[in-house]
Amino acid sequence: MPTGGAHSQLPQSLHPATALTAEDIARYSYPTNRSFPTGLGGQPLSAAVAASAHLMPLPESHQPLPMPYQSVNFAPRARSREASPSYLLGNNSEFPTPESVQSASFAPTLLNYLSMPGPMIDPRLVAGEITKNLKQMHSWFDVRNIRHWDDFNLSSILGNSQIKQVLSIASTLPTPVAPSAHGTSNKDLLIATASNLCVRVNKALLLAQGHPHLAIRLLDDGGHSHFQADFVSSYQDDNDYTIFGDGRGRVVGILKPSNLWQSRWKRGSVYEQKKYLAGMSDLHQAMRDHSCRYGFMVTESELICARYRTRSSNSKTPYFGSLELSESIPMSVSPHQSTQQGPQLTAALALFYLHMLAKKGGLDGHLHWKLEVGRPEDCTRHTYEKRDSWMPEILKEDERKMKNVRGWTYPKDKLNKKERELGRSAKTNRRRR
Repeated sequence: MPTGGAHSQLPQSLHPATALTAEDIARYSYPTNRSFPTGLGGQPLSAAVAASAHLMPLPESHQPLPMPYQSVNFAPRARSREASPSYLLGNNSEFPTPESVQSASFAPTLLNYLSMPGPMIDPRLVAGEITKNLKQMHSWFDVRNIRHWDDFNLSSILGNSQIKQVLSIASTLPTPVAPSAHGTSNKDLLIATASNLCVRVNKALLLAQGHPHLAIRLLDDGGHSHFQADFVSSYQDDNDYTIFGDGRGRVVGILKPSNLWQSRWKRGSVYEQKKYLAGMSDLHQAMRDHSCRYGFMVTESELICARYRTRSSNSKTPYFGSLELSESIPMSVSPHQSTQQGPQLTAALALFYLHMLAKKGGLDGHLHWKLEVGRPEDCTRHTYEKRDSWMPEILKEDERKMKNVRGWTYPKDKLNKKERELGRSAKTNRRRR
């Protein structure tokens, strides 16, 4: 699907995708006219209290406080043809750090930095559906197989010699201050939680890889009609494109509130299973659009990392609808919270490792990030496996809807007129570049 192309220089103000920096945490999480969060009485909190804000209990009332937050719309938006904005390189070796973060604690090594507990947000404060004005071309039943990603765990990560060496790098990175529990909107709370995670991972990737480096970018609302991932990760000098002309990502991510998606729904009622599969189909479609092997699903309470399945380690054509998933990783977990199995994997460390798998050169013994999904007329969807038996029955209504929208229902169906038109549109996009 993706095609190569040269960078096209666009003004910074017009670039729709920006890498999340430490400044975003301060902007999303606290009033813009204060250096530190304030307590309920209006008194400024100390640096020590601010650094441990993730441990603060929620008040009995869940009504938002009248605080001057900056609202952020985080529906996906089309990226420019420049896969990664060159202006992000700049002359600075690190992203700027706001005053509210400079006074917080520092981790001695990269492993310590990524092992810090994430923000804790009460799921009751995050509700409501995220509206995306687009025509969805995929369905919940596109996901046909869910497998466990067996070697995505803490012992495998720490047992990798390349990762172990990187994680031992001395760190002077500040601990991002956790977002406040009192947002003016559900979207603010959700984006603050995700931003905290992405800022930390972006800084770790910069320290581990130097320039250029992989960076997670959050896509804003651009009014485009086609479906897009919420997060796209690429290098500053990547210059591949998707069939829609968007910058191609090596890793893609989907952002959802926990009232719309939870990993435990896989074992729930038929209704919950369909919602679970609908969320996974969003991630599956994003991974196909970008022809990438790695992706992730994140809510305010959990992270799931995904790998697209192929016939073998030598094959680059994926099984349509077949994903390998990690265990659910709590967003607020700390490795100091020991269980009978020992320390747990943090969301920041997991997401960092996922991106290291997709770095230039990859990791020894692991699969390359790039897949060959191709154009619609290549019909790589014809490569699939039998649907898992636990999945809900597909209704006639679901079949008719997909037939009308995209011209085909199941991956075995023949190439149709609508897919050919999509292929011609892709050629037009390439000529415009």
